[in-house]
Amino acid sequence: MDTKTGKVRILGAGEKPKSTFVMVNTPKADCVRCKGVGSVSREQTTRAERRRAESKGVPPMSNFYPCPECGGY
Repeated sequence: MDTKTGKVRILGAGEKPKSTFVMVNTPKADCVRCKGVGSVSREQTTRAERRRAESKGVPPMSNFYPCPECGGY
């Protein structure tokens, strides 16, 4: 997932992730929080969710975070 745009994408063979990319699980299509996108904006997360994501490697001032309901981190 790109933390600047919130887009979830699959890296190709031999493609290296950028510094703004974080690994996430496959988002659930029926998730009510992220609507199946796999990411939520920074304003939609609680402080505890942001701290948990940052401890897992998400850059601190990201615009988007992996969806905590889908098990993104």
